[in-house]
Amino acid sequence: MEKPGYSFYEANSAYDRKKLLTLGGFDDIYTPYLWEDADLGYRAWKAGYQFIYEPKSVIYHQESYTIDRESKSLRGRRILTRRNSFIFTWKNITEPSYLWLHVLLLPVNLSISLFKDWARIAAFFEALLFLPKIIRKRVAAGHISAVSDHDILKMK
Repeated sequence: MEKPGYSFYEANSAYDRKKLLTLGGFDDIYTPYLWEDADLGYRAWKAGYQFIYEPKSVIYHQESYTIDRESKSLRGRRILTRRNSFIFTWKNITEPSYLWLHVLLLPVNLSISLFKDWARIAAFFEALLFLPKIIRKRVAAGHISAVSDHDILKMK
């Protein structure tokens, strides 16, 4: 591996069981699907774990099985995807400058969404319902990280 990177989305990773349990496993806040893989990978990076890319590995994954079973409509999928992206940001990003940027741009983002992405507005209001749970998770996780948000987000 030439340099570290993170891309643990769409069920394309394997974890050391002990480390997986230390991280608390997949977070059910994202139920029924989407973003739980990215969340786990991000928390692992913040904890200081390293990932290894193995180009010869093979992953077998029945694509869209849960999505097809849980959300029959395109509208439902779009809202759920966007809702979970809000949850991911609010739960995992701890650096004040990134959080302030998110809060400052949110009204602009939602205003543009009135014309381009109606699902984002519905998703925002659905995500707000999770705010008490997100706050509890942030408090439980603490603010001490081995790796900063800045360092993780500048990886490619």
